[in-house]
Amino acid sequence: MNTGRPVKITLMGRLLYRSGPLFIFLLLQVIFINTDVQAQVVFNEIMFDAEGSDYHDEFIELVNLSSRDTVDLKGWRISDSLYDDIITDAGYGLKLAPRQYAVILDGSYFANSTTYDHLIPDSALIVTISDNAFLKSGLSNSTPKTLSLYDVGSNLIQKYRYSIGNVPGHSDEKIILNEDNAPANWANSIVLNGTPGFHNSVSPLANDIGFEADAVEYHPTTNIKTAQDISTTLRITNFGTNAFNDSLKVELFLDRDGDSLFNNADIKVYQSVVKLDIPSGASKNVNILWQAPAAGRFILMAQIFAAADGREENNRSGVEIIIIDSKPSVKISEIKFLTVEGENEWLELYNDSDSRIFIKDWALADDKDTIWVDSMIALNAGQYKVFTAGEGVARFYGIEDSLVCILPKFPTLNNAADVVYLLNPAGGWEEQVPYTDDWLEGELWRSPSLERINFSSDSRYASNWGPSTAEKNATPAKQNSLYLPPENSALSVDISPNPFSPDGDGYEDHCLISVKSPSAAARAEVKIFDITGREVRVLKDASFTGSSFETVWNGRDDAGSVVRMGIYLIYIRIIDDKNGVLQETKESVVVAGKL
Repeated sequence: MNTGRPVKITLMGRLLYRSGPLFIFLLLQVIFINTDVQAQVVFNEIMFDAEGSDYHDEFIELVNLSSRDTVDLKGWRISDSLYDDIITDAGYGLKLAPRQYAVILDGSYFANSTTYDHLIPDSALIVTISDNAFLKSGLSNSTPKTLSLYDVGSNLIQKYRYSIGNVPGHSDEKIILNEDNAPANWANSIVLNGTPGFHNSVSPLANDIGFEADAVEYHPTTNIKTAQDISTTLRITNFGTNAFNDSLKVELFLDRDGDSLFNNADIKVYQSVVKLDIPSGASKNVNILWQAPAAGRFILMAQIFAAADGREENNRSGVEIIIIDSKPSVKISEIKFLTVEGENEWLELYNDSDSRIFIKDWALADDKDTIWVDSMIALNAGQYKVFTAGEGVARFYGIEDSLVCILPKFPTLNNAADVVYLLNPAGGWEEQVPYTDDWLEGELWRSPSLERINFSSDSRYASNWGPSTAEKNATPAKQNSLYLPPENSALSVDISPNPFSPDGDGYEDHCLISVKSPSAAARAEVKIFDITGREVRVLKDASFTGSSFETVWNGRDDAGSVVRMGIYLIYIRIIDDKNGVLQETKESVVVAGKL
């Protein structure tokens, strides 16, 4: 109804009135297109717990998913509903190109940090915020925050609530960029410092072949000896969106220093090229058989190489493996427990083999202290080396520094009596010397070292040790003054089955110990010890025998009780009454249970 009052018509109203339906349609298209362009800018990565100090290295990453439209970030802001940060120019502008990443750095980064200087690619847009910390005082590491992204018109573009508990230096990364921000679509970055300005480490690539966690398995898992066959399975996964149908180079090596990279100190045990056909998201196993070449504690590392692989970070996987020398070759050779003024206590080891031995992860111990060797110390074939905690041994005896290994600590050796142990990387003792001062045969007055006489004879017998007769009362890093070579040490032992399970089920309840000796007639001792050196069973006690014999262990101790699962040592001593030849050996056997 016309009231006669003047009607006020706005400029927009006049345009709509005069232009008709076509203009209205075009105008709505412009509005919707602009909103759609802005909506294609998404949160892509949140670094809320940087490695080390968080003050300068936090960042938030955006990405423009549009393939053709540039977005102006001027006036855009990040908010947690309590505090806002305005996105500002860091010297590179605010125009976010199609498919481009924008890394929003903390305002204090530029004057205080260089963490990402060589990590962010030139193709990314670097921007910052209007103050020196995100939100009130930085992104919280202890409380998850919901971050919101608003455009210049205060329209909500994105919202994401980040998780907490990440390993420092590992960001939250979006997995599928064009899907929503549900928690299942985000994951912790695989790489340290995240992926600012480039493809997320958790996002699938077109071509990505690699390893998942726990992708390397081997068998047997315990009591592995040098020269033994080891069956290894590698589970190789196609993380890419494309099917993988190509050749792949596969390598296995024993990593001594734990850096996951092959170098001169490491041992390559397998290398081959295989052809694999793996659909996207699937895995296939590669089975490898190799022989253990050396004793020690290693990381068994697998690595793969493929020409069409888009990511190298997941191309290596490793698992710890312990290999025991099938013929123990590291010997305790000399012990200096009585010292003079200015001299440190020390112990000498000898490599009684034809090859180099690394003793990283071996240990020297007595009943109170255990000192593990944590550096890459090697014993060459036939070499002696001294281990001590002080620096004066080389100077005191005039020997080369390279033959003295300085440990951060050293067991305190008692003067009256003690037990010295040499432990292998598996934690079992290779040798032990339960000495007393009587072993020095009344020569205590000159403080001589205790020298071993014969390496093929048991280190636990006093008859195999004596006081040094050398000029300086010791022979560190050289052959002992009392050393005598063995007359005959040939002795072979076979243990089957190994492991065995004395659980009474009628299957592998006993192990058969078969011994062959070059002596036509001899007396034999066969004893079982646990890994602490405690005697648990005597199977033969100086029984007369021929050149070969067999004995059976049922997994029980001398009291008739079944022993615990674990590694046990079978000590065999042969005494040839006619020729007086002493032969000894020590073999390990595993008592296992049902899986």
